[in-house]
Amino acid sequence: MFQGCQRTVYAYADRNQTTGVATWTEPIAVDNHDINVVVQKETSSSLSPGDRLSAGSYKIVYKAVDAAGNKAQSCETEVVLKGMKVDRENESCYHFLW
Repeated sequence: MFQGCQRTVYAYADRNQTTGVATWTEPIAVDNHDINVVVQKETSSSLSPGDRLSAGSYKIVYKAVDAAGNKAQSCETEVVLKGMKVDRENESCYHFLW
């Protein structure tokens, strides 16, 4: 079973840029019998917290298996990086572009 499975994480691009750093806490797998549970991301989910991403939506799937081969229900996290543009006339006003 996963603890701390975040369904959606929002991050924002750097000011007037199309990329930004996305951070999130990766889930932890716990088991009522084994203390050693292996958590892996699907091979298509190579993203990690702290990565610089382009504006868009990214799906990360975490899977866990214990020493006996029991598999937990997967944890799916969507990381959404939104781009924003600063209004030149009012620097405190942001417009989300994506």
